[in-house]
Amino acid sequence: MPSQWQYSEVSPLQVVKVISQVAGGIISAFIIVCLRVGLGQKNVNAQVILLIIGVLLVAAVALPNIIGNAKKALSMKKN
Repeated sequence: MPSQWQYSEVSPLQVVKVISQVAGGIISAFIIVCLRVGLGQKNVNAQVILLIIGVLLVAAVALPNIIGNAKKALSMKKN
C-alpha cells in the first residue's frame, strides 16, 4: 500500500536556516520585552513605547528588503 506522505532528505543547510530563524524570533521577542519593561520603569508614556516598538518592527522588515533591492540593482548595473 503506497504511503500518501513522501519523505525527502533534509540538508544540514536547511536545518541551520530553520534554527537560525527560530533563534532570531526568540532574540527579537526578548529585545521587545526588555524595551517594554525598561521604558515602563522609566515612566515613559505607553503610547511612546508602542511607537518605538512599531518603528523598530517596521525597520526590521523594511531594511532587509531595501538592502536586497539595492544589491539587485547594483548587480544589474554591473552586467
